Amino acid sequence: MFPIGSLKIRLFRYNLIDIFDIITTAKTPTMIIKPNLKNLKPIAAFVLAAFIAIACKNGKNTNQTGDAFDTIVVKGLYIHSDKLDSLRDCVDTSKVFYIKDETGTLSQRYDSLPGLQHTDEAVLVELRGTVEKTKNDSIAKTLPHTLKVHGIQRMERKNFQNTCIPYEFWALGNEPNWNVQISQAENLISFEDFNSEKTYRFNYKEPKISKDTTSWTYETRNTNERANIRVIIRKQECDDTMTDMKYKYSAEVLINGRNYRGCAISWK
Repeated sequence: MFPIGSLKIRLFRYNLIDIFDIITTAKTPTMIIKPNLKNLKPIAAFVLAAFIAIACKNGKNTNQTGDAFDTIVVKGLYIHSDKLDSLRDCVDTSKVFYIKDETGTLSQRYDSLPGLQHTDEAVLVELRGTVEKTKNDSIAKTLPHTLKVHGIQRMERKNFQNTCIPYEFWALGNEPNWNVQISQAENLISFEDFNSEKTYRFNYKEPKISKDTTSWTYETRNTNERANIRVIIRKQECDDTMTDMKYKYSAEVLINGRNYRGCAISWK
């Protein structure tokens, strides 16, 4: 003879063991729902139901229609502007996403980056989210895919070391500290003087190349900012006196009547 209470405890333990045997040996969620939940204890039924919910979700997000989307992390160049936000994918640089921020903090973090003076300046980001078709017809014509952002893993200003979009040249100098980015892929020639905290942006313009292809001269203007720039890149050794680095190209910049000299790096 043994107490009835002991029998109840043993039976209850037996039911739990059976449940976990089912869970660990089942191959699909449809196999899990075979047990008759009416015969299981309340706690055991709760464990089984929770497992089914987790197994069915399987790391996916759903929209209002119930369609499932895989969560991905995209590294790229993010641009915030008054019209719309976009992201150029680093893996496939021909792919540009329309950005829909579900965090509510993306534009604030962009605006808070130190030294950022133009709202349409690209910054390097890693964003976690889901991809779906762009629902706005006018935007979908140029940006057919939307990245719904659920998390921000990284955001920093781009430079010649971290950018993933090809550039032709990136020039830099000291005393004062400045840099120039020349990128046909971004339709951009930009100049930044870190000492005066002045930044100028110009649309890309094809350079004049010397016959022996040892110098490239870029010359353009920005009428809105009343700025003119001429950048001359020469294929000759250049020493950075501040870092003792040696470069294959030298750079000379003339912007609004002021000269800057330094070194340059090519993408290739």
